[in-house]
Amino acid sequence: MIGRASFTAPEWNTIQTAILGTIEYVSMSTTNTFGDIKEQVLAKREISKFADEFDSIFVKELSDFSNYKSPLPPHADNDFKSIETPLMQLISSSVESIQQRYPETAETFKKLIVHLAEEVSHTYKTASQPEKDAIDKIKHALESPPHKTYQWDVNNPLAKP
Repeated sequence: MIGRASFTAPEWNTIQTAILGTIEYVSMSTTNTFGDIKEQVLAKREISKFADEFDSIFVKELSDFSNYKSPLPPHADNDFKSIETPLMQLISSSVESIQQRYPETAETFKKLIVHLAEEVSHTYKTASQPEKDAIDKIKHALESPPHKTYQWDVNNPLAKP
């Protein structure tokens, strides 16, 4: 059974950041403001509904944000463009982490992310063009492989990746 215990602490934090970051990114695409508490409340409510619909303990455990610490840069509070690149990488990494352990759950996670993005955009009745663009970027990140970082080789520092 997949759940919190199936992942390392950094992996779990990355997965939760993909959730909260999705909400933050879409809401900031239009209003350029957000609130951590508002996002966590929306995330918990929507994740709970989604978990009941899919009967998923994994999804229910994702709504527990106690001990959560965002890896997104603090300066990102001012501009949604500043979180775009790291968030898209976190979303792709989350999918990969889940896919490696439980491929069938990766599809559920992708549906959850899209659901949250669309739910935020419909908070204001209809999605604006910036919100639609943000959702398209999120959907692309869900299907893209994560960006691999180059590991510096101490024994061969001039080696090219």
